[in-house]
Amino acid sequence: MVQGADWTLFELAYENNKLNKGYFETDEYKKYDSFSKAVEVARFITERETEEIDLLDVGCGSGWQAVCFSKEGLGNIVKYSGLDLSVHMCNFAKENYPDGDFFVADITTDDLGKQFDVVMESAVIELVSDWKKCVAGMIKHSKKWLVFHRMFFTENETIMEQSETYNQIPDMRRHIGLIDLSNELAKHGFSIIKKDAWNLSKSYNMGTFIARRV
Repeated sequence: MVQGADWTLFELAYENNKLNKGYFETDEYKKYDSFSKAVEVARFITERETEEIDLLDVGCGSGWQAVCFSKEGLGNIVKYSGLDLSVHMCNFAKENYPDGDFFVADITTDDLGKQFDVVMESAVIELVSDWKKCVAGMIKHSKKWLVFHRMFFTENETIMEQSETYNQIPDMRRHIGLIDLSNELAKHGFSIIKKDAWNLSKSYNMGTFIARRV
């Protein structure tokens, strides 16, 4: 699924968990847009639904997004599930958030046998070998909402580059073209309804995009 880095290694799961645990032992996590913007997304969606939503977090890592939702008062209205390629990530995630369900699976090929109100990914789509398969897998598991969070993007066509990802690990990263993404979503009856480009720089653009089934 992933080009370059092997995200299934125990060492990566251990470092991911250790780093994020430090953020949540205090309120340092509040300083980071990656967490605060995800909370904004959850609130945006829950305000438009009348009941509790169930959310699948693709590439959930060690589960700290679930902890973030809980600390921000969303635990009673967001039923959290996570999916990750790494059994080690999922084991840490279950320790950190025992109320969640966690699946060791590949979103591009596996079928969980159920759908969720919301399917969300965070900085995953640009690292898979075929990003369109990632989108298709997300769509297959979504009843209504899709969230592309912390996504590297361009306004036009998708480009690919060699870069350093989490913890300075060399990997191939795509900057997903919004035109390409919109066209792919439209094929399956989804449309982007909210765009939040919250990190714009000379080297890359990062944002959060919410799509809904139309």
